[in-house]
Amino acid sequence: MEIIPYTKHCIGQEEEAAVLEVLRSDYLTNGPKVEEFENKFRDYIGCKYAIAVSSCSAALYLAGLAHEFNKMEEMDYRSFSKRRISTSPLTYVATVNAVVLSGGDPCFFDIDKDTWLSKDVMVPVHYAGITDRFPNAIIEDAAHSCGAEIDGKKVGAKRTCCFSFHPAKNMTTGEGGMVTTDNEEVAIKIKRMRQNGIEKDGFNQRMIDFGFKFNMNEIQAAIGIIQLSKLGGMNAKRKRIYERYKDELNGPVGFQKIPECVKPSHHIIPVLVENRDKMLVRLRSNGIISAIHYYPVHLMPYYQQKYGHKKGDFPNAEYVGNHTLS
Repeated sequence: MEIIPYTKHCIGQEEEAAVLEVLRSDYLTNGPKVEEFENKFRDYIGCKYAIAVSSCSAALYLAGLAHEFNKMEEMDYRSFSKRRISTSPLTYVATVNAVVLSGGDPCFFDIDKDTWLSKDVMVPVHYAGITDRFPNAIIEDAAHSCGAEIDGKKVGAKRTCCFSFHPAKNMTTGEGGMVTTDNEEVAIKIKRMRQNGIEKDGFNQRMIDFGFKFNMNEIQAAIGIIQLSKLGGMNAKRKRIYERYKDELNGPVGFQKIPECVKPSHHIIPVLVENRDKMLVRLRSNGIISAIHYYPVHLMPYYQQKYGHKKGDFPNAEYVGNHTLS
């Protein structure tokens, strides 16, 4: 039986040649390819700074440190501390883990029942490559939104955004991430913190900020340069797939609503179905692999125990989490 995978990266001869070029060069890390990739991504997005890192999880963590989440306040009915950072409960755990690691305490605002987005939060999540205007955003989790647009501009052109280059994403570097921002102070801090907080002064190295080893290497950047040049075509293919699903499945299943101001990247195509778990098994038995995005974070055992969340706290997120497959 032929297996149709949930996702498959798109790597060709150009990427292979780029990797071989790096392997034969003098630099495997901390070389010119990372800077070239950053500059090309910056120009593509239309922002002032782009900082390449080892993953989107690292990007979110470093962005939280740079924006000093440990000093911010958010009014919330569960005010356990003065460092409340609001986000969506319908996301991968990395979004919320980054808030905790950077010194904040997460609080959740339920998603809109149509767009499946939490709009009025400090760390909004671009679920499935669909975004919106987020008036209170400080950092945006744009892991799903590489190439998406809002109000005619690329996601990442307005404020600090974090992108993922995992193999399942719209473009890949194997593993990797990127932070885009127009804030010079934030950019400088993230560049230092991705290298253990070190600032070089001639032959001297001084630790200015707390940091860790989160830099991207030359091999990843070489792949990223080629992938970025293909992103428009790959996103156009995702759009065609989405439109076919929408034409042939609309009615039996429910689709996420796309705001009029948005040109999505269609990272995944989540649909609402009854008896979701039975449908997953049935699809798999026919060689079709699908996935769940996501089991709500507030119902993860760790966050239930730490913050006392329970079923029913965020009913819209729970409904989508229990009925969606991608």
